[in-house]
Amino acid sequence: MIRRSRRSIGTGVSVGCGSMVTMSTRTPAPAPVRHVDDRERRARLARRHALGGAHRVPTIADAVAATVCLHATEPATPYLSLFARLDDVDRPTVARALYEERS
Repeated sequence: MIRRSRRSIGTGVSVGCGSMVTMSTRTPAPAPVRHVDDRERRARLARRHALGGAHRVPTIADAVAATVCLHATEPATPYLSLFARLDDVDRPTVARALYEERS
């Protein structure tokens, strides 16, 4: 593969060897972004991931959906992740949902 070099010939104009001259437009400065502090970020994550108090979910399928997926590097991890997100759940129910129903 042959790489073509690009060089600038003026503000907003660049020329590549053997290519057409292109004009770029300057994008306006972005609007100020609202700062999200650590407390708000943690609260958002807790709500989104169904962690803690009022954010808990009723079913294993809802818990999996809240986290997009359950990552596990060892066999206990999906169980712990689900126990943190559900009120009434036991190991046989989790095993059935994960390995038989394939939630």
